[in-house]
Amino acid sequence: MNKKFSTLLCASLLFSSAFSAVNAVDLTGAAVGVDATAVAKLDKAALSGVYQLRVGTQVLVIEDGKYVLKNVNDSFDLQASLWCVQVTEEGQGKEPIYDFVNKATGEFLAISEEDVVGLQVGGTTDAELSVGETFGGWAFSPEYKENLKGNMPLYTYQEADNVLLLVKGDKGGIKAKKVKASEARSNSTGGAQFTLYDAGTYVLSAAEINAIRVTPWIMIGLYFILTVAELFISPLGLSFVSKVAPPHLQGLMQGCWLAATAVGNSLLFIGGILYTTVPIWACWLVFVGATGASMIVMLSMVKWLERVAK
Repeated sequence: MNKKFSTLLCASLLFSSAFSAVNAVDLTGAAVGVDATAVAKLDKAALSGVYQLRVGTQVLVIEDGKYVLKNVNDSFDLQASLWCVQVTEEGQGKEPIYDFVNKATGEFLAISEEDVVGLQVGGTTDAELSVGETFGGWAFSPEYKENLKGNMPLYTYQEADNVLLLVKGDKGGIKAKKVKASEARSNSTGGAQFTLYDAGTYVLSAAEINAIRVTPWIMIGLYFILTVAELFISPLGLSFVSKVAPPHLQGLMQGCWLAATAVGNSLLFIGGILYTTVPIWACWLVFVGATGASMIVMLSMVKWLERVAK
């Protein structure tokens, strides 16, 4: 009971602190992204993070359905500059394949077939690239677990011997150049040199803060519902266990009931991993699917529970 009350009390404190503006700091003109560092390796833990793809002091961003290079201190949607990285091992001495998923849109870094139709070897697309789906899966650093290389071109295979290389456009965008696969990493091809970076420190604008801010009443309502639900489920569950368990096993079964709750709470880390590795819609789809499956299981057990409780 005390746990439930403390949960609601915490929500009330959050509500009151939401209106506090004491000791606010003026961050006008604060440097953004300048403290970012290049990623040295992509081990198992690092693959759960989100990163920026930089060319010098510019950041690759998705903006209005196109790939754009923005200066670090330019104004842009921070999430649109963040990428989840997925690495596929090819084996047999082949280099790994990199996939980059944009945090804001959930879209893969890929080239549309319409943008490169009719493109000849040595030619560059006329227009900046739009977000596509056809050509993806990128060659980047030959190794990643211990030593992720920087200032590397990004290219993807279009044909067996020819690749599409990302190059800088004239108006801040990204274009694709078709080159021989054997020449993709040659400096003479003019490919943009990408480095994977931690994002560093960014100061959100008022518009960005308002976009993610919600009314404190949502938190109050959420914690109220959770508290009432726990007050119903916890005592009813313990009462049911004590009713149907054999007398000599009642203590053990009640401990198992509480242990099941502890196991469920310990699995919350999975949500954090999903949030940083998959698109946000997929993360919430997993949550909805898990709760829906739990509901179906509980409903299917109602008649059986009524029989054993008699």
